[in-house]
Amino acid sequence: MKVHVVGGGPTGAVAALEAAKRGAQVILSEEHGEAGVPQNCSGLFSREGLSYLGFHFKEAVLNRIDGARIFLGDLCLEVEKKGVAFVHDRALFDQLLLQEAENEGVKVRYNDKVTNNFYADNVIGADGPHSAVARFFSMGRIGKFAYTLQSYVKRRNDSKVEVYLSPRFHGFFGWVIPHSEEVAEVGVGAVKDVAGAWRYFSSLLGISARPKGWVIPLRFREKTSLIARNKKVLLVGDAAGQVKASTGGGVILGCACAKLAGRFFDNPFLYEVAWRSKWGADFYLHHLIQSTLEHSALLNSLFKYFNKHYIEEYLEKWGNMDRPTKMLSPWLPLYLLGGLKWKERLKDIFMRSWQ
Repeated sequence: MKVHVVGGGPTGAVAALEAAKRGAQVILSEEHGEAGVPQNCSGLFSREGLSYLGFHFKEAVLNRIDGARIFLGDLCLEVEKKGVAFVHDRALFDQLLLQEAENEGVKVRYNDKVTNNFYADNVIGADGPHSAVARFFSMGRIGKFAYTLQSYVKRRNDSKVEVYLSPRFHGFFGWVIPHSEEVAEVGVGAVKDVAGAWRYFSSLLGISARPKGWVIPLRFREKTSLIARNKKVLLVGDAAGQVKASTGGGVILGCACAKLAGRFFDNPFLYEVAWRSKWGADFYLHHLIQSTLEHSALLNSLFKYFNKHYIEEYLEKWGNMDRPTKMLSPWLPLYLLGGLKWKERLKDIFMRSWQ
């Protein structure tokens, strides 16, 4: 069988690789002259997510991340978790991933912009939030986006990511990702008025930089698979809206869905069922978290409550950057019901009862 993958980013490369492993003849179209260009997204990936995907290109790693500081006004939650994530040279990461696909026999066509000239009856659209594949096959629209601006600045850093929450970000947040001790990626996202959000954040940090922009889907497209015009069509990654709406990260879960697309490239129905049943709950919890960011009063109340009840301890043990369903441990009610002494007393009682 032949498969045409449109888009040479991580999700396209993974879908092509998986289809090739199953014996398909795969052609991948990349509209640019090389993978990873232009570089629009951060290269911050969790250790656990990289392990699940089976790709950890050490030569692309720029920095190790040991936790995060989350700011809301004068409040700060600080989470310590050694080696929880790694910052990558995103262009190099994309290039190495696409090379893996080529090594498996995928034929990559660079400078090949596809709008309606498909090379196979099985089509996988991995061509971003404004997917030409989705438009051609009338696969509906994505209902909500975050618009981002980011730049690189010289700044003294440690090994923690900084996240800034504020009503000024209109449902998203500002961030500082340390690429080294001296250089950081500074960015801001907003559901609306991202230029105003950037001005506010630049003033807050005392920086002056010319940013570049990108758009991040925050909801699923109405359809991510169908049979139409004698083609079996699947969408993956940003094209499908398979993005962590709470953070904007699309590589780990997007590539997890792309693995399923490569497996079920000739069965749109099974692909739809597979990705929604395996990852849907995590995506919807990310949607819920993002929605909370749009309600400043609720966000302030929750943040103050979490700050009071030692939620940092819980996140250090149970936090998961990609899968919020894994954070729903039996210990969560203890952290939400009381402070440290209350939790410790209950824990002692439970531990003694099992001895």
